[in-house]
This record gives sequence, C-alpha cells and structure tokens, in this order.
Amino acid sequence: MARVESHDWVEIHIGDLRVVDGHAIVPMTWTLTGAFYAFHNALLYSAHKYYPRLL
Repeated sequence: MARVESHDWVEIHIGDLRVVDGHAIVPMTWTLTGAFYAFHNALLYSAHKYYPRLL
C-alpha cells in the first residue's frame, strides 16, 4: 500500500502580487487532491466497518 503524506492532500495556487493602496496583495486559492479524498473514503469505510455503533 502506498503511503500518502498529509502534505499531498492540498494544492496551493498563488496568484500575481499586486499593490493596492500601499498594501501588497497576493491572492491564494487551494484545492483538495485525490489523495485527500482517497484517505477520506478509506477512513469512512473503516469507521463504518469496524465501529458501526459510533456513527
């Protein structure tokens, strides 16, 4: 089984630096990756399989 590090879960996208009213502004957005969704699905599967009374 491949090991997925938590730093592989999010992609950060950085836009261009702009100066507005003397303030530096850098727009940033982020998206969750397929690795995050795979971890999420595996966690839900395990929880439903092994701990059904907790959910």
